[in-house]
Amino acid sequence: MPLSDRGADRLTALAIFGVCLAAYVATLTPGMAYPGGDGQELTLAAATLGLAHKTGYPLFTWVGFAFTRLLPIGDAAHRTNLMSATLGAASVALAYRIAREVGVERLVATFAALLFGVSTSFWAQAVVTEVYAPNACLVAFTLWLALRWARWAKAPDTHARAERLFPRFALVYGLSLGTHLSSLGFAPAYALFTLLVDPRILGRPRTVARAVAGFLLGAAQFLWLPLRAGAVDTFPNASPDTLARFWAYTLGAFPELRFMYPLGALPARVTLYLTLLVRNFGTVGTALGVVGLWTLWWRDLARFWLLFAMYAVHVAFFSQFGAPDVEVFFIPSHLVFAVFVGVGVQAIVDVVRPALAGVVRAPRLVAAALALVLALPLVPRTHASFSVNNQSTDTVISDFYRSALAILPPRSALIGGRGAFGADLFYFRRVLGLRPDVLLPMERGAPPVPPGTTIFTTPQALAAGPFGPPRGTFPERAWYVPVLLGNRGAYVLYRVDTSPPPLVVAQAEPEVRLDRTVDGATLLGADRPAGDRRGWVRLKTYWRVPPGRAPVVSTRVGTLTLEAHELGFGNLERYAREVQPAAGGTVVEDVSVVLPSHLAPGPHPLEVGVVQMGAGGIAPQWTRVGQVEVE
Repeated sequence: MPLSDRGADRLTALAIFGVCLAAYVATLTPGMAYPGGDGQELTLAAATLGLAHKTGYPLFTWVGFAFTRLLPIGDAAHRTNLMSATLGAASVALAYRIAREVGVERLVATFAALLFGVSTSFWAQAVVTEVYAPNACLVAFTLWLALRWARWAKAPDTHARAERLFPRFALVYGLSLGTHLSSLGFAPAYALFTLLVDPRILGRPRTVARAVAGFLLGAAQFLWLPLRAGAVDTFPNASPDTLARFWAYTLGAFPELRFMYPLGALPARVTLYLTLLVRNFGTVGTALGVVGLWTLWWRDLARFWLLFAMYAVHVAFFSQFGAPDVEVFFIPSHLVFAVFVGVGVQAIVDVVRPALAGVVRAPRLVAAALALVLALPLVPRTHASFSVNNQSTDTVISDFYRSALAILPPRSALIGGRGAFGADLFYFRRVLGLRPDVLLPMERGAPPVPPGTTIFTTPQALAAGPFGPPRGTFPERAWYVPVLLGNRGAYVLYRVDTSPPPLVVAQAEPEVRLDRTVDGATLLGADRPAGDRRGWVRLKTYWRVPPGRAPVVSTRVGTLTLEAHELGFGNLERYAREVQPAAGGTVVEDVSVVLPSHLAPGPHPLEVGVVQMGAGGIAPQWTRVGQVEVE
């Protein structure tokens, strides 16, 4: 028995969901993603039912909390990443259902949905903990319900069902604000669409009242913010526990970023958006979207105004938004544009198919040819997005903090950043429960650091601005001595000392003599690396450098570059000025380097390089100093 159209659409949407979920899971970040910030704070908020930064994102937090409690896979960060993958795949399946609602046939709708699913910007957000993939899912779900309501409202035999669906659509729309409050900007489009489809709805106050009640019920989730505010440190944002602060936390958030650019910058902003559009859909895909936009205007004015108004308002607002990562804010408009692409392809198919039917008498052969033509552009775009967005080996943050917390002496203190830029450290304490004996002075309610406590810190705490610790946290004229190097420069563990370290010595006898000179810096030698089963290797190197020089040196294991830093970590100039070592002394670096947890078992060569800038870019000159054994 052949499937009904409804059953075939459900199975196709399910297949699209499964394919996209498999792709996103294959490239998923296994833990906290680097670089992070907002994503790390969102992970912590979801795992602890805390408050995220403005605008709060209550629904995102609740769904994330459910994922952290119900999934038996990985740690909490891995589970919230899986939430993004799951809801991202669902949004692609819903994009298919939306395309079907606007009259696109099944094969073309599949192409349009997958084109959105493999777009670079969207895929990047489906493999990390962020609000953008879940928000795309809620936007798509709301839009699909609106289109479905319109179809039912126009048919007499389904009008009663449409009356019941309309408040549900409004409820989902209200809920969608909890993944990104910018969805409120779609309200005029939904209102216009409602009046175009069913102008008599204003004469049915009960239906309107139910819809308003549904929307308010969904939006009522934001009342959770002041209820939770007293239990959560929202630094650097003031807790939303008064009406004025609640407004500033939600609808009044980020006033300094809105409409940031003058009229003269409009050409540059339009160019930026078009560049992003072509990057995600290709030149041909962008052209097809324009064709689809005009086709929908000719064929279905109500649906055109719904989609075009959503698209235009969203693009216009975020083109004037001053965020550095503005690309991700266009994802809902990319979703709508993918539907335009589907309509554009359908318009071409409607023209070409009759001509082909006169030549090729086998309809299945025509369908197979169409499938092949549509698959051809998807293959290279999928490969490119997979390569760019494959985060399956991103273990930077987890490797660093597990090693840092393991290497700290008992009852020491670790000072990290504040707000979103301290969430990574607090995650390992509050969620994973590592090293409860280590004092975290930046944690809410933490006691003062006792005198004589050995203090450690990270670069986040040394940054100026509101995300650093209060003045007086560190001793005056302290020395920051590197102890552990993570796989990125943002992750270094420093010991805070009041006396200078033995950075330059008069005599040195390295265990392995090297005498390798590159660009005026001589690597005299190194001690044999001391491995550690817990994830790091101790590396002690000896250098001779000209006065006033501090070359950039790097470390790699096998072919994987781990980190790069200035020799002496900025301490050489001060050391020469204050300690005044004897001329011709040897610079000694004694640090541990984190080994990535995804390294294959077995021996790996360990190399140190001096970084040079050449015509072809950065070119480290490597010297082998030993090897490490990974179990």
